[in-house]
Amino acid sequence: MFAILELRTCIETEAAGLAAQRADARDLENILRALQAIEARAEHGEDASSEDLQFPLQIARTTRTPYLVDVLSQLDPRMSPRANLDPERSLSRVNNEHTDIYEAIARGEAEGARAAMRMHLINSRERMRRASSAPRE
Repeated sequence: MFAILELRTCIETEAAGLAAQRADARDLENILRALQAIEARAEHGEDASSEDLQFPLQIARTTRTPYLVDVLSQLDPRMSPRANLDPERSLSRVNNEHTDIYEAIARGEAEGARAAMRMHLINSRERMRRASSAPRE
């Protein structure tokens, strides 16, 4: 799982930067809808792993680089770090990180979008590390 996050960091960081440079109004609407779908599922206490992968996939679509979409389309929702999160401690942070990514893309700030995506995925890796080392009951 950690190796997948390393791959995602490489791919999604650059995708966020390209999306910030290339997004039009329709792209921003689609990214926002993907973000809202995650939040809606999470608010109802439902598993949002599948929706969680739609967010970077929509960002990849915005790049207009089909190979990025192809690679990210191969990710299994069960591989989403969201499945390992403690809802009380992490979900609002993750949602805020997603919002930061979206806002940087919407502002057209390529470096800001890259930085926000990189920070999100680094934080995701750390959350996974903590979850995997937590004692099991």
